[in-house]
Amino acid sequence: MNACERTTEADTETRTTAIRRRRLPEWEIESDADLERVLSQAVEVQTPRGPVLRWKDAEDAEVVEHEVDAEPRKALEPDPYWEKLGERGEGARLLFEAGLQKKAFRYADCETRAEKADCSSFPGEHRFFKRYHCMNRFCKYCGPVHRARLHAHYEPLLLAYLRDRDRPSEYTLARLNFTMRCNGEVLTSEQVRAFNEAVRRTVRRSVYKILRLRAAKGDDWAASALKSRKATYGILFSDEVGYETRGHVPDSLRVAHGLNLHAHGIFLGPFLSNWRAGWEVFRDTWREETKRAFGEESHGCYILHLRDWRSNPVPVIKHALNHLLKYVSKCPYESLERMVELEQCFDGARRIHAGGVWYGLKEPKGGHGSGYCPICAKEGRKSPLYLHRRLLPNGGEIPDYWPVKALEAEGWRDLEEVRRELGLSPNDSAGGGP
Repeated sequence: MNACERTTEADTETRTTAIRRRRLPEWEIESDADLERVLSQAVEVQTPRGPVLRWKDAEDAEVVEHEVDAEPRKALEPDPYWEKLGERGEGARLLFEAGLQKKAFRYADCETRAEKADCSSFPGEHRFFKRYHCMNRFCKYCGPVHRARLHAHYEPLLLAYLRDRDRPSEYTLARLNFTMRCNGEVLTSEQVRAFNEAVRRTVRRSVYKILRLRAAKGDDWAASALKSRKATYGILFSDEVGYETRGHVPDSLRVAHGLNLHAHGIFLGPFLSNWRAGWEVFRDTWREETKRAFGEESHGCYILHLRDWRSNPVPVIKHALNHLLKYVSKCPYESLERMVELEQCFDGARRIHAGGVWYGLKEPKGGHGSGYCPICAKEGRKSPLYLHRRLLPNGGEIPDYWPVKALEAEGWRDLEEVRRELGLSPNDSAGGGP
């Protein structure tokens, strides 16, 4: 069932609306002479968006008031089919009742629908389907997809940044953790945004304080960096909450009940030769920022300096990203009610954030589609996969999804399962990238 079919019969209210419009004559353009006659009645006017043509016939411009029929208001309603989906359908219903209608429909269809993908060399033999993913932030199916996508995006960018630039002495690459004090109440999206802003301000102000301390000791590079408007650090961090239940600790003894918001990050920037003194700068700044944002101090600040990042950056970055992104793929809830609470508090708020010189890093542009046929790739051939999609009148295209059970009954195979069976990673047969 398409989203456009999930609507109710709309009422046909009539409202009176004042419409300002230009009443233009009806033109029949059949020749170049007709076109010249029409253009002769227009004047070119400069606007902020560039030159436009406006017709200057004064008697054709007026303000009119009339009654217009309101367009049908299409209100989404829960899909009756959700009752057949069990726990997945119940989660979709709860998301819908919480006001997250679009996420509810995506959540219900996740992993149950797919689009067809044909091999260009053997279209009748190598037939696959690519499962649909809702990409909700706390979907247990989409967590590993988020992690793989983000890792593939950031690893080459961070490695390229480390290799292309020489770092002055007393630069460090470290893992950062920040924890916010929590009393067990359900988080709000405003609190999440304020927490993320506090993390950004803490890192920015701490780096500035460290540069001032180094400049006071005669560090010329730190003195010049203070005068520059360019950022001298990079930060990449992800938001996380605790588990809803912990087997070894009764929930009655947990003050935050798993709702303790904290951040795990990778930091590259100037530091002090005395690592404890540098940590104290970050800790004290974090206390100040949480006091400013929430009215009470939070003391959770942890720094772990990574070794050998200059001489052997590849395994260091891989390990640091794996540690950072594993929290994106984990499922911190046990009940569907907690899942809905987390989706609400992170609605409109990102979980992965980049700052400083790492803000706005772009990955190389690649093609669209589903990459190469894995069977052909295993045999050493590159055969692009072509997705079955609906063409729009304007030349665009949209995915065409089918029930997975129906595709399996027709002999189509799961693309990711075939890749795993053949021992291929998504990158081995990615081509332009999924």
